[in-house]
Amino acid sequence: MTTETASRPQQRHAWVGILLTVLGSLVLVALLVGGVYYGIFSGTTKPFSATAEAESSDTLVVDASFGDITVEFAEGQEQATLQAEGAWPQDGSPVVLRNGSAGELRLEIAGEWPWFVPDVRVNAVLTLPASLEGELDLRAEVGTGELEVQGDLRDVEADVELGRFHHEGRFDSGVFAADVGEIYLDGGGAAADVTTNIGSLHAYGEYGRLDARTDVGDLFVDARVHEHLGVNVSTGAADLTLRESLPADAMLASEIGDIRVAMPDEPLRMDAGERVIAAALDAGYDLSGGEDGPRVTVSLGIGDIEFGAPVG
Repeated sequence: MTTETASRPQQRHAWVGILLTVLGSLVLVALLVGGVYYGIFSGTTKPFSATAEAESSDTLVVDASFGDITVEFAEGQEQATLQAEGAWPQDGSPVVLRNGSAGELRLEIAGEWPWFVPDVRVNAVLTLPASLEGELDLRAEVGTGELEVQGDLRDVEADVELGRFHHEGRFDSGVFAADVGEIYLDGGGAAADVTTNIGSLHAYGEYGRLDARTDVGDLFVDARVHEHLGVNVSTGAADLTLRESLPADAMLASEIGDIRVAMPDEPLRMDAGERVIAAALDAGYDLSGGEDGPRVTVSLGIGDIEFGAPVG
């Protein structure tokens, strides 16, 4: 008696076809929703152009949740003058200039950002009297837009979420924080304290004291620092170029991230591990500085430090 074994037909991967069908359906739905979205909301913005005036003050508070705002100083100016233009879903301008209850000057964006409406645009220029340059305290909150300040300030506090704070000029003291956004300082100040999460710092100019720390972000410093430089990196990175002369005290620390530093060519004393000291010597630095000379302290976890060639 013979037994025949029937061949089993190959199993077809039906689930692949089902998956492709589902993905294709999702793509079609997304295209349909996008078409409806733009069909409904395109063309719903209305152009606006507005001007406003208010009493000037030595304290300016800016709430820039969105939009691009520029602050400048001008001769012959007595009042604070605002010029705003753009495109907005409602009638009128969303930019408000007013005097606060404590006498401060306030520039605000009214309402919430209409993220569901395309082609929204808000631009504003605030012009202040030239007599306030170097005598103005600034408190600013920047959301998704940009705040640019052109001119010297006194004390600055700036908090950035996703946008950008850009200062062209000097300040007495500044406290800056960036979540995902960017802090850009071009000019320097007597004392600056900067904290970033994922965001970045760009610092140029001349500083008395500069402290900068980041979690995952990037720190770029190309500046002269006189008294103290403190840099602390978690998992981010720092790129430092110190100009003209070393600060009296520099403290560079990294947990996981990397630091690259180039310093002026002058004798210094270094407090660091043997590997770091050897790397500094290999790069050409003179570590014979005395007790009264500039001191550089390096503290590393599992991060690394790279020394660029001495800056002439």
